[in-house]
Amino acid sequence: MALEAQSFCRFSPHIGFFRHRTNVGVIEAEAGLYLVDCGEGDTDGAELLTALKTLFPQKKLIAVLNTHGHPDHSGASWYLREHTGCSILAPKKESIFIENPDLLTVIYWGGRPFRELRQPVFEAQHPCTVDGTLSDQPVDDAAVDVRCIPLPGHFYDQVGILVKDKANGHRVFFVADAFFGISILRKYWIPYMQDEALFRESVQRIEKTPADTYLPAHGEPSGRETMQALAELNTIITYETEDLILKLLKKQPLTQEELLKEVADYAGIRMKLGQVILIGCTLRAYLSCMYNRGLVVFEVTDNRLLWKPAPGSSGPLSS
Repeated sequence: MALEAQSFCRFSPHIGFFRHRTNVGVIEAEAGLYLVDCGEGDTDGAELLTALKTLFPQKKLIAVLNTHGHPDHSGASWYLREHTGCSILAPKKESIFIENPDLLTVIYWGGRPFRELRQPVFEAQHPCTVDGTLSDQPVDDAAVDVRCIPLPGHFYDQVGILVKDKANGHRVFFVADAFFGISILRKYWIPYMQDEALFRESVQRIEKTPADTYLPAHGEPSGRETMQALAELNTIITYETEDLILKLLKKQPLTQEELLKEVADYAGIRMKLGQVILIGCTLRAYLSCMYNRGLVVFEVTDNRLLWKPAPGSSGPLSS
């Protein structure tokens, strides 16, 4: 779906979002407009500006509040800054990747990336200067109250944006990639994350944060009851992945590459490059977290780094 006026949905007088492959939040403050994330690249940036001029002809874009540094969330920052002069804000560690997008592919690949990884899905089109760090309260305005909530786990320093509309009290929590909608979980099964233990803690933080509407970056808006069901599902999926890893390693010690193949075969996934890179990176993160929690151990045998269950390990829920 294009980022156009027809895709805009309003939650309350001053809060809405563009329904997109990566949802973009809109905060209409008295002083002007704020975006929560901004899409992938120049095309998304151009579509956003056209839509904003149609919907809010009297309002200027003041700032983009980037929840984290992945290019599907922050990749249009450069275009918007160049064409409007708006400020680009992001959490401190996430700013590094917006200003140096090539570092993302180094993380994904674990070394200097080859040319097929230098594409917008992995790396933003342009480096973009970040003008400031997202504070606890990044917007001070008579129309809205805006707060940042730390939600790490998916990525280093990710935040959610909690917005209260002072016109009617409606609260919207833009939760970024701190949990995923059901369609994304069905499609990808193992969503990208850096630390599944921190991911679970962030899901719990979302559950404890009162709001009227919760909006993941990839998925549909939900009320509190639906959010709680989704939160439980997101948590369960991380434990299921840990359990699968342990079951596969109990059959025989595996290298990281061998584990990736076994997991994909089990799930019936015929991987392409993007899945090899992102699922592989995620599984390595799982192994690190599980090792730190005493669930798995490694050994170097015949010049191979092999992973296997820790002695006496009975499963992720018991750790």
